[in-house]
Amino acid sequence: MRLVARTVAVLLVILAAVRIASTWRIYSETADEGIHVGAGLELLQFHTYKLHPLNPPPPRVVWSIAPYLSGMRFVPAGNTYDEQTHSVFYGHGDYVDNLARARAGNLPFFIIGAIAIWLIARNRFGEWGAVVAVLLFTTEPIVLGYSGLVTHDMPATAGVAVALLAFERWLRKPDVVRAIVFGAAFGFAILCKFSCLAFVPLVCGAVWLFDRKSIRTMLPAIPATLLTVCAGYGFNIYAFIDGVREILETDMGGFNAYAMGRYTTSGWWWYFPLAIAIKTTLPLLALSILGAFDREHRRTYAQYAIATLAILAITLHSSLDIGVRYLLPLYVPLVLAATTAVMGRMRKLAIVLVAAQVVVSAFAHPDYFPYFNAIAGRDPSWFLIDSNLDWGQDVLRLRNTLRQEHIGEIGLALFGPADYDALRFPPHHVVNAWTPAHGWIAVSDFSYRMTLTKNGGWLWLQQKPYRRVGKSIRLYHLP
Repeated sequence: MRLVARTVAVLLVILAAVRIASTWRIYSETADEGIHVGAGLELLQFHTYKLHPLNPPPPRVVWSIAPYLSGMRFVPAGNTYDEQTHSVFYGHGDYVDNLARARAGNLPFFIIGAIAIWLIARNRFGEWGAVVAVLLFTTEPIVLGYSGLVTHDMPATAGVAVALLAFERWLRKPDVVRAIVFGAAFGFAILCKFSCLAFVPLVCGAVWLFDRKSIRTMLPAIPATLLTVCAGYGFNIYAFIDGVREILETDMGGFNAYAMGRYTTSGWWWYFPLAIAIKTTLPLLALSILGAFDREHRRTYAQYAIATLAILAITLHSSLDIGVRYLLPLYVPLVLAATTAVMGRMRKLAIVLVAAQVVVSAFAHPDYFPYFNAIAGRDPSWFLIDSNLDWGQDVLRLRNTLRQEHIGEIGLALFGPADYDALRFPPHHVVNAWTPAHGWIAVSDFSYRMTLTKNGGWLWLQQKPYRRVGKSIRLYHLP
């Protein structure tokens, strides 16, 4: 039975990897992908790290290896990020092939995260409990979605999972060797994304509360963490410090954020709880609650439930209210908490919810990261936009629609860094949000909701019929 369980787990990961890969050529470049790959190419080409140092370099190098070997190059030009990174996907070879090569680099982080979750769950629940945890993780749409894009969110998730695995191994045998391994794992997580500086201690701290061991043997983890981080930065510690400082300044500086018909630059405490509530599949949410009623695994459930809530709590004060992806590592403890329900006394009901999870996940294909559950209704853009829904990913779909409909001219107001001329769009012009226009018009949900809420634009489009292109673009034909 052990071999069967492990085979099923492997097949689940392979199936998820295939699903992720199937999206690489569907989506156009999203807002940050050119920056991440450009920074990685800069390191490979010039051995410098000046482009957007707000994120650690190792994942960017991984994403950039295949593009670099295929001939893609970073040719810095212009003042804005879009101008500086234009060469990344457009400068050499086929645009769609370039996107696929870069996005393939995120697949190893997804696999690492899935393996770590499997190992944690196997130690807690046995072989079939590990299968359940892997199934829940690999069928959650937004996990699949952000694993298919070049962003630091899946690496951060893998980092938290690996660090938690190493910490639980130390808890079972708190010696110096396992402390050093945890330190290296924590360093790996930090090198995946700076948010892991907070997420890993919160998750591990929640687990430690119920299984307290002396922290004396954990002290060697400190130099191990520092050494790992320094090595990831080529022993340029000042580059690491500057990166952390810049991300903190960015958070304090605020972002243009939208939620439920409101606009802010300082964030809302309820933004991320809302995002989790409407971007997570309802079966997984139900399982994560059902586990609270299981007496058999009450302690384990409490550890992972508190870890989940701890990650959520620390984000309540953040001004980076521009996407649930910032909380993607939360799904590591959430999935483990949900697994307790399946392994407990209410197993029959839990199995029904697991089956529902699989069905929901299948129907989400291929639009994984723009997924919203039924709570969001037919137009989730009223609730959230940004990287939750509209990150510029549907431009290729719009181009294909224009060709199929033989549309000769189009007015555009789209979010994202797309070069419409390079993508061979028909004659196009910019549509003004305050000036009524006629003919074919494409407006992205980000432009529509943000401009309408912030400045009162697009009032002339209200009540006008439109068709959806992908999940994020409204295509109008106005006589």
